[in-house]
Amino acid sequence: MTLEPRDGAVRRVLVAVPVLAIVAVLAPYLWPTDRGPISPWSDLLQQHAPMVELLARGLRTEGELARWNPQDYGGTPTVGDAQAGVYNPIYWLLALRPSLHAFGLLIVAYAIAGAVGFMLYARALGVSTTAAAAGAILFTLGGNLLVRVALLGHTVYEPFFLVPFVLWSLHRVAESPRPRRVALAATLVALLAVSLHPQILVYCAAIFAVEGLFLAWHAARPLPVLAALAWVALLSLGLSAVHLLPTVELADEFSRGRLEFFKPDEWQPAGIMNAAWLAAAVAGPGRIPEDIQAEPHYYLGALGLVLVALGAAAWPRGHRHRRNAWFHGTLAVALLAYGAGLGTVIERRLSEAVALPLFRIPLRTLLILALPAAILASLGVDALHAAPRARRRLVAVIATVVAAIILVVAGPSPARVARLLPFALGIAGIAWLERGTTRWRHAASAVIAAALVLDTARVLAPCIATAPEQDARRLAPGLALPDDVGRATRILQLERDSYTPGIPQLVVRERRLETLGGFNSLIPWRFVLYASYAGGFNPFAEVFDVQVPIGAPEEPHLFDLLGVSHVFWLKTDGSWQWHHSPGAFPRAYLAPAPVIVPEAKPGAGLEPEVTALSRLASIDPTRSVLLQGENARAALAAIGAGPGKPTEPYRPVELHERTANRIRLEVRTERPAILVFNEPYFRGWRAFTGTTELPVLRANFMFRAVALPPGDHAIMLEFAPRSWRIGWWLSVLSVAVTAALAGLGSGRAARGPLGLGGGR
Repeated sequence: MTLEPRDGAVRRVLVAVPVLAIVAVLAPYLWPTDRGPISPWSDLLQQHAPMVELLARGLRTEGELARWNPQDYGGTPTVGDAQAGVYNPIYWLLALRPSLHAFGLLIVAYAIAGAVGFMLYARALGVSTTAAAAGAILFTLGGNLLVRVALLGHTVYEPFFLVPFVLWSLHRVAESPRPRRVALAATLVALLAVSLHPQILVYCAAIFAVEGLFLAWHAARPLPVLAALAWVALLSLGLSAVHLLPTVELADEFSRGRLEFFKPDEWQPAGIMNAAWLAAAVAGPGRIPEDIQAEPHYYLGALGLVLVALGAAAWPRGHRHRRNAWFHGTLAVALLAYGAGLGTVIERRLSEAVALPLFRIPLRTLLILALPAAILASLGVDALHAAPRARRRLVAVIATVVAAIILVVAGPSPARVARLLPFALGIAGIAWLERGTTRWRHAASAVIAAALVLDTARVLAPCIATAPEQDARRLAPGLALPDDVGRATRILQLERDSYTPGIPQLVVRERRLETLGGFNSLIPWRFVLYASYAGGFNPFAEVFDVQVPIGAPEEPHLFDLLGVSHVFWLKTDGSWQWHHSPGAFPRAYLAPAPVIVPEAKPGAGLEPEVTALSRLASIDPTRSVLLQGENARAALAAIGAGPGKPTEPYRPVELHERTANRIRLEVRTERPAILVFNEPYFRGWRAFTGTTELPVLRANFMFRAVALPPGDHAIMLEFAPRSWRIGWWLSVLSVAVTAALAGLGSGRAARGPLGLGGGR
């Protein structure tokens, strides 16, 4: 007998339980409004909130999203950065009024969406409202996701809360492949594609493919379902093309996309499946905020584990739930095995076979594990309701004995006893299910839900912390900006700390400074080589992750060439020291005597680049300029320049306009000239003089340049990669198709997409 309350009021209460639990646990993120999520290790403060500030300023001042970020690493793209969220519509809402508090509201909203979406998905699988509510509690408050979002500020993981919505929509498409349902599913998948962390997106794509095949296999008419799901996939790819195509095209421009910079993961996940981990999962670690074990952390609680075991094993042969139990049980085991060590082996073998940089961390599959585990727990709740009274008694007795054994082995300390209290409460709820009346069964279900909330919330609650907004916008104690530091001043902090820099990233955005620092796992590899060579760091031998550590400059003139006018560092006595460099180069200048040097070819290693750097360190940039690649030779020939031919001498050129996406200037030259922009070179920059497009050359290893014939020139540089332009039009076309599908089949059983399917 499965408990499915017929009373609408009871059902609404059951649906409200996980939502109210989320609001109660995450209440500090809601109020007061002058506070926001914070922790000493938060990516939110260093990367995600500053990125939204950049997008907001672009929309406010330029009327478009920033495709280029001029403030970090001397300049780096946002388009092509898979974690920037440029085309995430949720970020657009945040950009209307960016604040840390808005991120707190976003975390709460995502968690509530996860609970609601999970209940819809669980109901589509045929479980009761009571069971769906219990699973929603484990999905949102248990597992690994919210701990990572709250403690480490990984807000690019929180869109995973939308995955149950996607799976629910796929079920609806499989039931009846109507155009509107296809449009909804494609929109949800596209929203994940433009917002979710790429590592997690890879795993989610695999789950969607497996789930889709599973649905089609068991459908009454498999071919129409497969056709409809194929349309979902194509539309979602089209909708997200403006984000995905540049990400794929520019991947090798970042250090994470180059095998030379790859460092094996330091995690040792193989021990996660041993008895110690199981005991921690049952008794609870209770020390996450202090030890920062958020990557391998996973917590369901003792009661949650009991429900998962029941959901996986309690359904008899031939029951409609047995198929779902086996499917999600197999998925859970596969994810756990992959995260526990198998994934590391597979990915290392793959990287060796195809020279693919290993950038995924298999342990992050524990985020995905929350979904099948919560489904199994939902099935476990229904199994309790459907089981004979004697079996429920047996479950309660076995669970109690196991808890007692764990308590004895772990030691009966007050803290450990307190950790088992929610479990005891849940066991009491299981025992109450023996009562025959509906009222008692409702009460018992409420007790089980409350026990799940208490168990998971006690681990999560210590990770929820906020601080006043202004605390994240303060310079380090004792640090003051010099009077001559204004907008677009390029600065360098020596020995910069990743999480507590002297000038926080939000201050960098607010003052419109430009820094060689930053915080991002995607760092342009040319900047890595240039800054490490100038600052005495070997990126091929030493580990770096989200920034390039720069010590005392070994080649200070290279920082001058990069236009760094101010350098500061923390002295041993705790005071801050500033140095102003009068030799910093301007943002644009004419450079004479071009010299062409080789550049690294794809897959051939970076030795030519290191050689070019060493040569650059030995020349006077006012007397000569290095140009890399054969396209430079053709560009020089087109303007009548080359070896032994005079060119325009060195002189600064003033910029007329400089925004995130464009640079404009005017210059007059008497002879052929090389105009160098003191801005990082990146594939995707285009140059125009009038309506004529000029090739953008790589100069002095990591800068941009154009070759100009004699005459007057109005130059405009724009960052607009071809993949972005193609993706833009594909996305616009896909939006039109999706909108057309959404307008079809309003009140009748519509045929499938383009006539390929039909309702059953």
